[in-house]
Amino acid sequence: MEENAEKNRVSQGRLAQASSWTITRFGVSELDDYAVQLMEEETRSGLRVLCLVFILLLSASAILDAVLGLSGPYLYTYLVLAVLSTNIYFAARTIKDVKSLHLLGMTLLVISSTAMVLLAHKEGTFSIPLFIGVMLIYIVVPLVPWGLREAVTIISLIYMVFTLSTLNARIPFDPTVMTLLQFFMVSVGIIILILVARNAGVRKKEIKTLFELENAHRETRRLSYRDPLTDAWNRRYLQERYFDIALGYHQAGTSFFLVLFDVDNFKQINDTHGHEYGDRVLQWVAEAFSGTLKGHDLLVRMGGDEFALLVESDPHRHIQKGVEALDSAIRRMGHKGHEKVTMSFGMVRVSPGGQIELNMVYKEADKALYASKKEDGNTITEATCVSPGILQPGAGAQELPREQSA
Repeated sequence: MEENAEKNRVSQGRLAQASSWTITRFGVSELDDYAVQLMEEETRSGLRVLCLVFILLLSASAILDAVLGLSGPYLYTYLVLAVLSTNIYFAARTIKDVKSLHLLGMTLLVISSTAMVLLAHKEGTFSIPLFIGVMLIYIVVPLVPWGLREAVTIISLIYMVFTLSTLNARIPFDPTVMTLLQFFMVSVGIIILILVARNAGVRKKEIKTLFELENAHRETRRLSYRDPLTDAWNRRYLQERYFDIALGYHQAGTSFFLVLFDVDNFKQINDTHGHEYGDRVLQWVAEAFSGTLKGHDLLVRMGGDEFALLVESDPHRHIQKGVEALDSAIRRMGHKGHEKVTMSFGMVRVSPGGQIELNMVYKEADKALYASKKEDGNTITEATCVSPGILQPGAGAQELPREQSA
């Protein structure tokens, strides 16, 4: 049943992707959210262009009507619509919701069509200027990136406004004129809907392609920061991210710890049990210490058998739990005759009052690690002499000294 449900979900997602009914629905939540964010600015831009076109057309119509000597109601109507278009133009700048932007566009178009109807009732006929006004209302609909749903709603509302108002008119309109108007609205409305559907379909394909490209780019970048053997973060990631991480702790007034550690006698493990087994040991180390992380804590493979922990608090707990998890993994999956792995740890505490450059912190932790190597296994040495320094942008991207072979 779960398999059938998954098939149905995928099928619905493909159907939503292929549909032009709405431009921001794909049937996949991440893609839907991405489409909404992308279409917000496009819809705002389209709505503002629509308002500008209205203002220009209304201004031109007012000038033309003045030249032709048409009555005052035309000029008054054009002025009101121009003011409405101007208000919507500026209101669109502050609205951050696609549906609200669509609603503003619909409001402008429907109110404009209603104004044309009122002019027709005032004049008692659909004159040429009114025909031109209706035509322009239809023509500008595709300026906003609607889905087919919104376009159908707009076309239907405009059609009903004209049709229903003429049925209840005090003065009957010329049947021939009304027939031409009906033919014009239906035929042009169908053409507009076809254009909107086509544009929405093309745009949805573009959105999906762009989403996949950006995801692929993010995944490629993520992989470039991951160690391929253990899937821990790599040295490059620490070098590039250290400044931002340290600055975040500094601004929060929180200390953090850098712990360097490596596997004792790792070369002997490789020589005795083979490099494939040595790789498995490194994977178990990464799994064991990754399980202790929380929040913004990091596990980094520096290279070879050397790792680094960047943790906010209680480094001893991380170390203890990591060692216990590794011992358990070795007992369950290790080679016969190899039941235990020990490690050495060098730790530095970085206080928020004196941020330290990565090179400085690393060198102190490396000295502490070297001191631990002279003791018994699973020894922790904490550096006690760290000179305060000023963290500068880009400090985390410095090249760190390469680890020494075990």
